[in-house]
Amino acid sequence: MKNLTRLLGAGLVALTLATTAQGAVDLQTIREFTLPAKPVDVALSPDGRLTFVLADNGNILVYAVDSGLKDTIAVGPGIDRIAVADEGRTLVLTNTKTKQVRQVSVAFQATIDTANSPFKGKKDAPIVVAVFSDFQ
Repeated sequence: MKNLTRLLGAGLVALTLATTAQGAVDLQTIREFTLPAKPVDVALSPDGRLTFVLADNGNILVYAVDSGLKDTIAVGPGIDRIAVADEGRTLVLTNTKTKQVRQVSVAFQATIDTANSPFKGKKDAPIVVAVFSDFQ
């Protein structure tokens, strides 16, 4: 210890030997899903709100933390890995048998119920333009 103090000079404040420490890990289940098919791989969106489960039947099951199954995306057989990129807007699918990687764009469409909303024009018009505004 004297030799170490001489080598380091005044810069030595304390020397601590590593000892075995015990700690506890607290696990809390956020959401649990019962799947209709065997999972092959899983990926999470960067914000943690979406879980993409690659199933062995060639589908990606998209689960939202707050609402359960959001959608199913058919990607076909052979895909054995999935990764999420671009803030969850791109999925990277890998087929190790064929040595292929495929990037697919993900865009969720929202259905808007306008049944009781005010409208202008024909009720059965082939095209509907919905305008959202805030008067403040």
